Amino acid sequence: MTELTLYTRRACPLCDEMMLDLELALRGRPMTFRTVDIDSSARLVETYGLRIPVLCHGDDVLCEGRFEAATLTALPGYGA
Repeated sequence: MTELTLYTRRACPLCDEMMLDLELALRGRPMTFRTVDIDSSARLVETYGLRIPVLCHGDDVLCEGRFEAATLTALPGYGA
C-alpha cells in the first residue's frame, strides 16, 4: 500500500482543503495518507515554514499549497 504524508499545521484553511481533496481523490484506492503537524518539530518548521500544506511521497514533494490530483496518477497503486 502506498502511503503519503501531508504536512500541515493547526488553523490552516489550505491544509483542511487539501486534506478533504486528498480524501476524495484516494477513495477506493489502495493508498493512505497521514498528517504531520509541522509545529511538533523545529526541524519541520524550518523545512516547511509557510509552504504548508505540503504533500509528499517519501522524500518527493508532490504538491504544495493546493492539491494537484494529477500528481497522484504516476504513483504506484493509484491506477490499481
